Amino acid sequence: AGVPVQEAVVIGDNLKTDIGAAIRLGSRSVLMLTGVTSQAELDAAPDSARPTRVAHDATELESALDDLANL
Repeated sequence: AGVPVQEAVVIGDNLKTDIGAAIRLGSRSVLMLTGVTSQAELDAAPDSARPTRVAHDATELESALDDLANL
Protein backbone atom coordinates (compact mmCIF):
# COMPACT_ATOMS: atom_id res chain seq x y z
CA ALA A 1 0.00 0.00 0.00
CA GLY A 2 3.06 2.22 0.03
CA VAL A 3 3.06 2.98 3.76
CA PRO A 4 5.52 1.86 6.44
CA VAL A 5 4.46 -1.37 8.15
CA GLN A 6 4.12 0.49 11.45
CA GLU A 7 1.42 2.70 9.88
CA ALA A 8 -0.47 -0.14 8.21
CA VAL A 9 -3.53 -1.78 9.78
CA VAL A 10 -4.35 -5.44 9.21
CA ILE A 11 -8.07 -6.22 9.50
CA GLY A 12 -9.04 -9.85 9.92
CA ASP A 13 -11.35 -12.31 11.63
CA ASN A 14 -8.79 -14.97 12.52
CA LEU A 15 -6.75 -14.36 15.63
CA LYS A 16 -4.14 -16.98 14.77
CA THR A 17 -3.50 -16.18 11.10
CA ASP A 18 -4.59 -12.59 10.40
CA ILE A 19 -3.68 -11.00 13.71
CA GLY A 20 -0.70 -13.31 14.15
CA ALA A 21 0.70 -12.10 10.83
CA ALA A 22 0.18 -8.47 11.80
CA ILE A 23 2.02 -9.02 15.07
CA ARG A 24 4.92 -10.77 13.33
CA LEU A 25 5.17 -7.90 10.83
CA GLY A 26 5.00 -5.21 13.50
CA SER A 27 1.75 -3.81 12.15
CA ARG A 28 -1.34 -2.64 14.01
CA SER A 29 -4.44 -4.80 13.75
CA VAL A 30 -8.20 -4.94 14.16
CA LEU A 31 -9.84 -8.27 14.94
CA MET A 32 -13.37 -8.56 13.57
CA LEU A 33 -15.48 -10.79 15.80
CA THR A 34 -17.81 -11.53 12.90
CA GLY A 35 -16.16 -14.69 11.64
CA VAL A 36 -13.64 -17.30 12.71
CA THR A 37 -12.56 -16.09 16.17
CA SER A 38 -15.01 -16.02 19.08
CA GLN A 39 -15.00 -13.68 22.07
CA ALA A 40 -14.06 -16.64 24.27
CA GLU A 41 -10.98 -17.36 22.13
CA LEU A 42 -9.96 -13.71 22.30
CA ASP A 43 -10.45 -13.66 26.08
CA ALA A 44 -8.23 -16.73 26.42
CA ALA A 45 -5.44 -15.33 24.23
CA PRO A 46 -2.23 -14.13 25.86
CA ASP A 47 -1.45 -10.42 25.66
CA SER A 48 1.27 -11.12 23.11
CA ALA A 49 -1.35 -12.50 20.67
CA ARG A 50 -3.95 -9.77 21.01
CA PRO A 51 -4.90 -7.27 18.30
CA THR A 52 -4.52 -3.53 18.66
CA ARG A 53 -8.31 -3.08 18.50
CA VAL A 54 -11.40 -5.33 18.36
CA ALA A 55 -14.61 -4.71 16.42
CA HIS A 56 -17.92 -6.56 16.62
CA ASP A 57 -19.42 -4.96 13.50
CA ALA A 58 -18.81 -2.38 10.77
CA THR A 59 -19.66 0.55 13.05
CA GLU A 60 -17.06 -0.54 15.59
CA LEU A 61 -14.56 -1.12 12.76
CA GLU A 62 -15.03 2.48 11.63
CA SER A 63 -14.46 3.69 15.18
CA ALA A 64 -11.35 1.50 15.59
CA LEU A 65 -9.88 2.81 12.34
CA ASP A 66 -10.59 6.39 13.40
CA ASP A 67 -8.81 5.73 16.71
CA LEU A 68 -5.81 4.18 14.95
CA ALA A 69 -5.59 7.11 12.52
CA ASN A 70 -4.98 9.37 15.51
CA LEU A 71 -2.17 7.31 17.07
